[in-house]
Amino acid sequence: MTFRRVPRIAAVGLSGWDEMVVVDRYPLLGSFAMIREFGGFPGGTTLNSATTLARLGLRISLVSVVGDDDEGHRILESLDHEGIDRGWVVMSEGERTDRSFVVVSRDERERTIFCQQRTTLKKGDPLDIAGIFAHELVVLDVDDMPLRRFLVDLPAHTRPTARLLGPMTYLADSGEADAWEIALRHDVIVGNERELLTLTSAGSLAEGLDIAQHSMSGTNLRACVVSRGNQGAVAVTKDQRWDVPATPVETVDSTGAGDAFAGAIAYATVMRWAWDRALEFANAVAALSTRALGAQAALPSIPEVASILKVEPATLLP
Repeated sequence: MTFRRVPRIAAVGLSGWDEMVVVDRYPLLGSFAMIREFGGFPGGTTLNSATTLARLGLRISLVSVVGDDDEGHRILESLDHEGIDRGWVVMSEGERTDRSFVVVSRDERERTIFCQQRTTLKKGDPLDIAGIFAHELVVLDVDDMPLRRFLVDLPAHTRPTARLLGPMTYLADSGEADAWEIALRHDVIVGNERELLTLTSAGSLAEGLDIAQHSMSGTNLRACVVSRGNQGAVAVTKDQRWDVPATPVETVDSTGAGDAFAGAIAYATVMRWAWDRALEFANAVAALSTRALGAQAALPSIPEVASILKVEPATLLP
């Protein structure tokens, strides 16, 4: 009898709570809108990506911090429900959990997010470095730049075989002069077009991708992956480029779709798929994640992804 070996991924970064509010349309400044639906859900970029990977069937360890409030306890319950290892999730005494207020417009099919940062991982927090970097892949999604710099330098000294996948969001929004240099210390970076242009100071996607390709010589970076929403996705390595169209679905709420995309790219990375296949898979996962309100409510399973891609589920499994 043979046993399927399930890859292990560590996700290091943010967990939070999303308060969702659905309105028919965004009001004019100084006007009002009627609330049609609302609810609270686990969220946060890293937790969304980790949950994506768990739904797809991988073994996930989350490294994060929550507050010792009701939202923090509910997040821990959600981790148990999803089968995510929360042994490295710290409940910070006397602190409140990160919270976001997300306003979703039915008419525009768009959302606006207001963030309330409360507790997060930072440099100096105790971390099991050996345990974290023993995973097949580490998703580094921390927003504390001193900690990000510290972590991207560690594999060369502690575990050279470790691979790092870096979502670009917090790097792009950090305002740090060396943000692009930090990005180049990951094996794979993933984000949207705005984030790549911000990091590379490029004036167009083509220019940003050229900069990414030229920057790969002599650095850790092996691939740059960009999600373009309904325009699909693109990936580049040092000397190749792939463009894949979007997967069409009826969108209810796009909150967390980028996190789902990043999680799916992490899945494809540990599977060592070719990048055209990885992009097709990630587009499908991200599209399916938008079918319901909340970042995690509609995250798909492998059979659901296989169905929309019209392939056998077994072809997507480790």
